[in-house]
This record gives sequence, structure tokens and C-alpha cells, in this order.
Amino acid sequence: SGVLGRRGVTLSRRQCACLIAHSVLGSLRRPHTIQRNDFRFRAADLFVGSAVSPESAFTLLNYFLVLARDGFPAGDVTIERLGYAKGRSPWDWDGSDAPLCEVQLVDGALEECTAADMHAEFANAYMGGGVMTGDAAMEEILFLVKPELLVSMALQLRMVDTEVVRVRGALKYSSTTGYGSSLAFAHDYHPPQRRASDPPPASQVVCAIDAIRGGGPAMTKAALLRDMNKARIAFDGARVLATGHWGCGAFGNNHDLMFLKQLLAASHAGVSRLLYYDFNRAQSHHIFPLVRKLKHLCVRDLWRFLRDHLTGNLKPYDTASFSRRIADLAVGRFPVPDPSSPSSPSSSS
Repeated sequence: SGVLGRRGVTLSRRQCACLIAHSVLGSLRRPHTIQRNDFRFRAADLFVGSAVSPESAFTLLNYFLVLARDGFPAGDVTIERLGYAKGRSPWDWDGSDAPLCEVQLVDGALEECTAADMHAEFANAYMGGGVMTGDAAMEEILFLVKPELLVSMALQLRMVDTEVVRVRGALKYSSTTGYGSSLAFAHDYHPPQRRASDPPPASQVVCAIDAIRGGGPAMTKAALLRDMNKARIAFDGARVLATGHWGCGAFGNNHDLMFLKQLLAASHAGVSRLLYYDFNRAQSHHIFPLVRKLKHLCVRDLWRFLRDHLTGNLKPYDTASFSRRIADLAVGRFPVPDPSSPSSPSSSS
């Protein structure tokens, strides 16, 4: 408790392809020590049975076509699990005077970002989510176009609240169109021209983080800290982070609340720039004014403001009232703390 640990394995791209091929052929069996629901590395299900998904299957097969034509790219893939024992976290949010990091709101697909050395992956507690059952949300599509991520499903079991999984070096081999039932394989992936400042694709890290489910007591102190601590583990060591509306799809969380959690975690981790990818500006129109009005705060001040004043006296599931407070904050009707003033709300916390 209170100590961040990590454990991982590094595989060659040839080893990754071998494991994925066994998964496609159905020749990789579940170890008898692992429960049936915990082992989901069964790509054969995309080709036969009730989970048949032709577009998912086409996208995965294209990975092998690219390897057969072009050979194995240089580099390897590192899969690691980071976390700490249940109990006290390694971080003191109330004692952090780290400044809030720069935020840039970005259009487009998060997975297309070339400027970030770390990409957030909005995960299920089980790596890959429903990719092997034909689902096609963000996580599943990412695992299809970057099939080396699939290997993590064989090596990493369910994440608990104090754990994340990170994968370094997984490359993109295919491009798709659509989402959900409209998913379609398009063509080989053609990377955009890189800028000199962009990190090499093989060095980029995908960090898998599962959020608490919305619709329940998402604004208790314990719920806030659960997600902040998980994101803090994931973002450790990142310089430029690409993320977006974490936990706001199927998990039903509030967009502004999840942004503030990630801003706190990224700032505490020392991230210099947070690239926030937007799916719909209607979901993020408060982010610009929030960043502008909160930029003078440090991590400690923003955490206390979020805990004690934005959420503290609301019912834990009353996100509608929270949204009204955020809207008022964005237009100056809800007071923002001034840490230098003795009468400021957060300075007396």
C-alpha cells in the first residue's frame, strides 16, 4: 500500500504475430488455472459461431497480409501492469503544488495523434473489451487496427481499481471507417507525415484505463479518488498526453467531471501538454472557459475546489446540478477560488 509497482514482459513482433495467429486458428487454449470469463483471447470467435463479425475479421486478417508483404517492422512490444496494493495511494493530492498542465482541444480521432508519447485507451476492466465478440466501440476498433494490443488480452487479466495496463510499441496496420454496426475495413494504414518533434511510433505508449460507472454515486470522494488515482498511474512518465472523453460513452459519466479528473492526474504526473480529443463540441464547450478560469490554480487547489465546492454538498448521483455549476463557472456566476486570499473557499480547506 502506498507504493507504485510494475511488472511486464517484452515480446518481439514475430512472437506477437505467433500468439495472434494461434488465437485466430483456435489452437491457443485457456490455462486451466484461469477462469473462463477471464480469458478472452479467442480471435477465432470472429470467424465462426455467434460472434461472427466480417469487418472485424477482415481488419484483423489485413495485419497478416501486411506482415506477409512487408515483413516484420523493427522494434518490439512491451506490455506492463502498474498499480499499488489496495489502501493508501502513493500520492498526496492535498499536498501537491504542481501547476495545471497546458490543455489543447483537438478535433479528429485520438488514435491518429502523432504528437503524443502516450495515448489513453478508454478500456473495459478486461483488456480489449468486446473485440472478440464483434463489438466496435473505441477500444475494440483500436485493438483491431493495432493487433499487437490483442496480446495483452492473453497476458493481463482483469484490472482492479488500483491497476492499469500499458503497452509500448504496438503499431497501426489498418484503417477503418464507421463505428459500431457501421464499422468497415478500409485499407492499409498510411501514416501521416511526421513532424521532427513527434515521437517515433514504436515508442508510443497506449495506457488502458477503465472508469467508474456513471449513473450512481460518481461524486463521492472515494469515487473521485478512484478515477484520479487510476489515471495518475496510467499517465506516469508521459510528456505529451492524448486523451478525450474517458468513461462518457457506455459508462455514462459526466464529460466535465471526467475532464477535471484527467486534468488533475495529468498535472500531478508532470505532463507538459494534454491534447484533449473531442468527438462532439456539444460535449466539451465548457472546457475552454474552464481551462481559462482555473489556470491559476495548482493541483491541490483544484482538488479541494472540486471536492468541497463543486461536488461536496451535492447528492453523489446528482450530476445535473454539477453540470449547472460548471455552466455557471464557465460564465463567471460560480466563484473560482483565489488561493492567495485568506477568505477564498479553497484556502481554508
